[in-house]
Amino acid sequence: MKAIIKLLKKENIWKTVYFNFHYFPFKTAIRMPVFIYWRSELYKMQGKIEIDGPITTGMMKFGSHGLGTQDLLYSRTMWEVMGTLIIRGKTNIGRGSKISVGDGAVLTLGHDFAITGNSEIICQKKISFGNSTITKSFQESNCIIGGHGNNAYIIRNGISWKH
Repeated sequence: MKAIIKLLKKENIWKTVYFNFHYFPFKTAIRMPVFIYWRSELYKMQGKIEIDGPITTGMMKFGSHGLGTQDLLYSRTMWEVMGTLIIRGKTNIGRGSKISVGDGAVLTLGHDFAITGNSEIICQKKISFGNSTITKSFQESNCIIGGHGNNAYIIRNGISWKH
């Protein structure tokens, strides 16, 4: 019982229910595959979500927190999906992150995908992340990082992102 109360303090149950029943058929939605946490904003929910793999309760956590460096009072997680999001397993989108998938674009998140707070993914065409994302920390900005787990490295510095 204490575990359920603890979860309800972190999770926004109303947004979680709304989100799951908006995106999934009834049989999938009642299993609650996506948990939406407090301070998460659902701006555009026009796209679709496909689950490629076994469906489990809470397999995707959106806006969860766990880093001590986050401003839990003001940091918001933002959802803006007009294209397709494919989930291939356990996924964790940290508090303060922003997910944007443009109309007709496809974003694929592999099994054990995780991004920490204040990260941004903006997909206008196609982005695919494999299984077990990078766990090494980098201080550089405007760069492309590649690799796997702790064997990550900077592929290119000084990237100028044009929108």
